[in-house]
Amino acid sequence: MKKSSYKPNNKKQLTPEGKFLTFLKIAFFVCLNSLPKYSHKKSKHTYLFPSLISLLKLYIRNLDWRGLEELLKSSSDMQRILGWEKVPDHSTLHRAFQKLQEEQIQKLFSQVLKFFKPSGILSCDSTGLREDSASFYFSIRTKKIRRRWIKLVYLVDTKTQACLSQAVARGPGSDAGYLEILEKQNPFGAWLEIMDRGFDGKGNFRLKFTLPFRIIPPISRWGRIKGFERIVQKLIYVLSVWLGIYGKRWISETVNYVIKRKIGESLRERREETKRKMALLIGIVYNIHVMIRNGDAERILFFEIRLFIIFII
Repeated sequence: MKKSSYKPNNKKQLTPEGKFLTFLKIAFFVCLNSLPKYSHKKSKHTYLFPSLISLLKLYIRNLDWRGLEELLKSSSDMQRILGWEKVPDHSTLHRAFQKLQEEQIQKLFSQVLKFFKPSGILSCDSTGLREDSASFYFSIRTKKIRRRWIKLVYLVDTKTQACLSQAVARGPGSDAGYLEILEKQNPFGAWLEIMDRGFDGKGNFRLKFTLPFRIIPPISRWGRIKGFERIVQKLIYVLSVWLGIYGKRWISETVNYVIKRKIGESLRERREETKRKMALLIGIVYNIHVMIRNGDAERILFFEIRLFIIFII
């Protein structure tokens, strides 16, 4: 009789944490290193301000403030990570978000980017976010055309697929005016930027070879392209397509899909200021999602010991 080759494994199998808990640890770590401990020096000092802000991932993912409160009450692991003995009220979570400033959001975004090592090839694109909860099917049946929406413009690294800089605008409209803003906010150097026709504007294509070099397909007016500079721009675009360089722009379309599938495609806030803040937070949430997807969470959580030092101080 043939003996079985099965050998029992007596080693203890470690079950990995869920993505929500891993995200919460990274978000809490980033907030502690970027935000003040409390929103005001004369506050009650019951909850840390970074611990309240790190929960925005769960709120963005189709939860209201009351639903977020109920989720925290049902998860003792989340309360343990945040160091809470009692779950705050939903109004406390909402007020903490209202006190968050755009400058602080930019600090959070810069802190997250420290964990990436991007390449020199970037892709630029924009995506629209709905301002209501109605589905696309409902808008077709009722014949209500959306005339305005919030637009998120960003630069994406083609290697790590991380968002390196972002800007919030109103749509519909041209993306050409936001290219310089995105380049100034990008803390990393780049030697090539690839984008679509929406960024074709006056002064965006540079005939002189200055870094970063931009590949922009020109918009043809009545089927014609006139002018020496426009013809050169067209030839460079055709050459990049033939060499396969322009094909890297599909990374931007992948980012659009991931943002709308994982985070959501609508903003439920009413005030214009809160809509802008929530749209800027989407870039931070997406970058942390990329860390977890690429397997960099263990390297980041290695520095989790610093959290206890901050608590002691």
